[in-house]
Amino acid sequence: ASCWHATLEGGVAGALHTAGGGEANRDPRLPPAPPARQPAIRLGFEQVHGLGEAAGVRIEMARRGGLFLRPRDLALRAGLDRESLLHLARAGALASLGLDRRRAVWEAMCCLERPGQRPLLEGLGEDDDDEDCLPATTRQEEVIADYRTGGLSLAAHPLQFERERLAAGGVITTADAAAAPEGRRVRVAGIVLTRQRPVTAKGILFLTIEDETGAANVVVHPAVWEAAEHAARRAAVLVVHGRIQRRGAVVHVLATRLEPTVLGRCRFGTTSA
Repeated sequence: ASCWHATLEGGVAGALHTAGGGEANRDPRLPPAPPARQPAIRLGFEQVHGLGEAAGVRIEMARRGGLFLRPRDLALRAGLDRESLLHLARAGALASLGLDRRRAVWEAMCCLERPGQRPLLEGLGEDDDDEDCLPATTRQEEVIADYRTGGLSLAAHPLQFERERLAAGGVITTADAAAAPEGRRVRVAGIVLTRQRPVTAKGILFLTIEDETGAANVVVHPAVWEAAEHAARRAAVLVVHGRIQRRGAVVHVLATRLEPTVLGRCRFGTTSA
């Protein structure tokens, strides 16, 4: 249902009920006005990592001829190659075709061939294609797949699935860290959103990490960064050991140690230093 860029959808403000001067002048013959509903953001195809704009625009154009029925129908009408179809399948964009993410990837691999290749499992009858052989993805796997293919998830935050394990290791939420007193030693974990090293900061690195409760600003001095193992410098998810520094309403975690962490058995990915 997407366009290439994000769009706004919906939004009802009860205009018929309040036309002519607001609630005070509402026509008493009409039922009570429904609550205003804010428009929702429909994410664009540009959010799908690896999908080119030309492919996204072709999908928009092809959709004018009617809804897509199966991945092959989508690919043929929009002129998509297998890689583009796989990018959509891995991003969960084919859910509207009645396919979960794993099944969508399977069908994308089966229905289109690369140049010089025959379709995967060509010649098998429909009865030979058993959907039950594909185990369902867990909610955590779905969320992490969202982040890996689009950079965000509308379902949940990856850290919330690990909260019990992190808490057992003494890791608190970023919200709790923000409320901690000056000088308190803490451990927080989060997805690395940004890394900044301003030329005027004398080698100090500034990180922003995010968990399911919010974001934390982390200050990393050069000695701490140099002491961190290579995996920690590239990790997409970090555990930060440090102490709280408060400057009015601004709270920082002054890092004393950085360590990488994994989310369950799911590979979240790495980021460049």
